[in-house]
Amino acid sequence: MLGPNANYVAQRFQSLVWACLDNDLVKSAVFYAERFYSQDPKNHDARHLYATALLAAKQTYSALHLVNVSLDEQCTGCLEIKAKCCTVLGRFRQAREALDATLQDPAYISTVRSQPINAVQTQIPRPLSSADEAGPVQKRLRSTSRQPEASSKPKSSKSTLDDPLKKARARPALSVANIISSSSHSQPVNTSRTNTALGKSNTQPSAVPPPTRRSNRLLSGNGAKQLGLPKAPTRERRRPVAHARTKSTANDVEEKDDEAVAGSEAVDSTSPPSALSPHSEGSPAPSGWTLLQEQQAQEEYEIELADHAIYELVRQFASAARRLALYDCKRCLKELERLPPAHQKSASTLVMIGKVHYELQDYSSAERAFRSAREIEPYRLWDMEVYSTLLWHLQRNIELSYLAQELLNINPQSSQAWIAIGNLFSLQKDRTQALTCFKRAAQLDPSCAYAFTLSGHETIDENLDVSTTFFESALRVDARHYNAWYGLGTCYLRASKIRRAEYHYRKALEIHPHNAVILGCVAMTLERRQEYDQALSYYNKAIEACPENALVRYRRAKMWVSMRKYNEALKDLEHLRRTTPEEANVIFQLARVYRLIGDEVKSAQALAVARDIAPKSLNKMKRLLETVVDEGDDKMDEG
Repeated sequence: MLGPNANYVAQRFQSLVWACLDNDLVKSAVFYAERFYSQDPKNHDARHLYATALLAAKQTYSALHLVNVSLDEQCTGCLEIKAKCCTVLGRFRQAREALDATLQDPAYISTVRSQPINAVQTQIPRPLSSADEAGPVQKRLRSTSRQPEASSKPKSSKSTLDDPLKKARARPALSVANIISSSSHSQPVNTSRTNTALGKSNTQPSAVPPPTRRSNRLLSGNGAKQLGLPKAPTRERRRPVAHARTKSTANDVEEKDDEAVAGSEAVDSTSPPSALSPHSEGSPAPSGWTLLQEQQAQEEYEIELADHAIYELVRQFASAARRLALYDCKRCLKELERLPPAHQKSASTLVMIGKVHYELQDYSSAERAFRSAREIEPYRLWDMEVYSTLLWHLQRNIELSYLAQELLNINPQSSQAWIAIGNLFSLQKDRTQALTCFKRAAQLDPSCAYAFTLSGHETIDENLDVSTTFFESALRVDARHYNAWYGLGTCYLRASKIRRAEYHYRKALEIHPHNAVILGCVAMTLERRQEYDQALSYYNKAIEACPENALVRYRRAKMWVSMRKYNEALKDLEHLRRTTPEEANVIFQLARVYRLIGDEVKSAQALAVARDIAPKSLNKMKRLLETVVDEGDDKMDEG
């Protein structure tokens, strides 16, 4: 099947965007407008519509970036939206210059003068929205097996087809007239009049009496009563009214053209069959379509194809968004890979890809996706708090500082800007300033659960009660914020409340079942309760979910040591030594295991490396040299 017509797809996108804007669904309007613009970036209508949606969503810099193009690509519509954006930003001189430039277009001036005041105030040409339409069009696919019924006479606004009562009366009348006209030469006139009188006497008067006619004056006698005919039931006495009127004027009908009668019968082919009608209900419909009907059917077919294409596109995005909300990250990536290439390169899709890799703890891939999204939309504010936390994990001080300054310049009242600044201070170990920034973000956007969560993480080393309060505030805003559940579990674990810590870790795991860190935390609580088999199963799940997670593998190695399974512990520690050669705790633990299995040479070599990496750890080295048997878990390997 051929693809949909681009013009019809554009019309449907425009209707969707304006309908969302009319109902104050600005984010939905931005989504549809971005889809329209992504598949046709050179279309100025798509550009204008996308910029209008961004302006309605208060993303003014992004809207201005779309229309602030070079002079050879700029049009009058771009100048209009540029003037609006500059007005919102307080750049009144640039707004006036843009409006002056629009007045140099004669076509624009004539359009403005011909439009009413309300239309001028809006400047942008707008199609009908769903609220303006009379209702949904009954769509019908083209078919060669069924064809619409057509009459030989042209349709008019007062046709009998528009009135069901007239349609029910018309066919029996014409059928009787046809019979009378065909048999008028073989029957005497008085016989027809007698039949008329009989038919009239058996009918029931209608609700609105017809005007006085010559046939009614003939029926004023008592012919029907003299014959003593029985009365027909009320249900059967309504329809012969038209018969009687038609038979009484048989001589007039006989003079009419037979083609008109045949044409009227063709029009009424859908009415119920009559006993006097020579045609049955199964009479064939006219075989030809008019040009207007063909064009209408083709248009409905193209609209149906366009709607189906948009539906499939939205369905794929919705499926990917649902997978991301459920933190089913790998299946989310598969859904995003099925999108058309034009939509895979859009800013919102790249941001979604970055968030998926961030949840998978693949920070390098996530950084590439976020950087590509910012190249397309450099003034984007949405989801930038995730990007700032990603740079915090990667220890990118310069990039994080640059991002925080840019976001603050775009909108100093946005929570994303203050979260980025707080992450910058946190990376620089200035916790007081970081906490101040996170609190400011929560004040600007009380619905931002992430601001409360980051505040809790900044205070967890100083005051567990305050940290717990921040995490609980985050959960009041968003009960599915798994990071807050994880933070509460950490608070209770540090307070040695193992059962409560396990409960909150499991709540976080229900929301994000594939997070390696949370799986490792559940395993750690089970290990503290000496349930080693269950703890080992959770450690294995965590490493399977993220093999690059060094912390989980290090904790499993320590548990192997506690279980006196030194060979398994050596495998994990040697792997960590290759992947994280600068981590002193790994080297100390490796030296300890070699000493426990009696390999003094390798233990001494590991101690020498540890002394070079962490020269201030002399006390740990002395305690390690005294180790001759397994003493269980100690505190020297914390951190």
